[in-house]
Amino acid sequence: VGVVLTGQWVRDVLLEEPLAPRAAGPQLGDTRARFVVRAEDGALASQLPVGSLLDGDGVRSGQAHDVSIEGTHYLVRGGVLNGVDGSRIGQVFVLRDFDAEINPILQRFQRWLIPTAVGVALLALAAAVFMARSMAAPLVQLEAAAGRVRLGDLTVEVPVRGSDEVGRVAQSFNEMVSGLRQRDQIKGLFKRYLAPQVVDELLKHPEKAAPGGERKVLTVLFSDLVGFTSMSERMSPEDLVAVLNTYFEQATGVLTKHGATLDKFIGDAIMCFWNAPLPREDHAARACLTALELVAVVDRLSPGFEARGLPRLDCRIGINTGQGVAGNIGSSAAQDYTVIGDMVNLASRLEGAAKVYGTRTLVAEETLAAAGGVVLARELDLLRVKGKQQPVRVFELVGPAGTPPPPHLER
Repeated sequence: VGVVLTGQWVRDVLLEEPLAPRAAGPQLGDTRARFVVRAEDGALASQLPVGSLLDGDGVRSGQAHDVSIEGTHYLVRGGVLNGVDGSRIGQVFVLRDFDAEINPILQRFQRWLIPTAVGVALLALAAAVFMARSMAAPLVQLEAAAGRVRLGDLTVEVPVRGSDEVGRVAQSFNEMVSGLRQRDQIKGLFKRYLAPQVVDELLKHPEKAAPGGERKVLTVLFSDLVGFTSMSERMSPEDLVAVLNTYFEQATGVLTKHGATLDKFIGDAIMCFWNAPLPREDHAARACLTALELVAVVDRLSPGFEARGLPRLDCRIGINTGQGVAGNIGSSAAQDYTVIGDMVNLASRLEGAAKVYGTRTLVAEETLAAAGGVVLARELDLLRVKGKQQPVRVFELVGPAGTPPPPHLER
């Protein structure tokens, strides 16, 4: 037990321990530091039983090391102790009770950690719920929009929020719906120029757009307005177009009703056919019923034209059934879906020959036989048309089967 007096204050090795000013001069403040002084000859003045822990070069000046003394964990740091003349007279060591200083910090941290962890967990849960809802809302909108598109509503558009994955999906969905709208617009536009059945068939089988055709049994109908030439001489072109459009509007309604493929309008004439591109087993019967309804259309429209001081309109129709080729005729730049063959020429000749017999309809025997008795007809003649050597048995359509025959048939 002794007192060590030196000419140097050991504050520089106290690990930044603050000083507490007192009346007796600068003394150590509230600290858990313990001090050891070791002279050059090895003599120790110590507050702890350090023994040989600080012998040799185990602890170097300016460096901190861990030591365990009687089960207590200390952090020790050493410094050089110089005499008044500057010569080295020993070392001074400061030992800090690591556990005593760190444990309160750990305890405070633990007391803070639990509520903080709970708060962070609750915040994370709230954020997760918010994010889930914010992400789910656009997906729910997409699902609802997809359902409307499936039902045919192409006016739907979902809002695009942000540029993340969900936003990009929404943008792609809107672009897809826009493409479908454009496709339907193009499809509707082409159906004004091509038969709707042809457009639908080409959309399902694009390979059929190549030039070429298919040989099959077809029924072809030609219809022409009688008196249209004299009417056109008395009307302006604009009025004439209006009259034609009125007739064609109702006529094409009849063709659509009976599944005809509209080939073309030739002035005031109509050319259509059946059994291509869609197969129709009853194509001959459909053609005969179409002819009767076209006659009825002209009868409905004629009084209105006469009331306007125009000549009375009438029509002539020729129908034939036989082998022909249906397909895309033309070049790679421009094509026309139509039918080709001798049976087409005969149908056109029959339409013109109806004028000779004073009838509205003239139907070949093959068509009437294929129609299967769905219409009432009377035989007119054996007709040899221009360009053919063999005569053709021709008939006039009187009405649907089961209707009472008109009186003139008996005469």
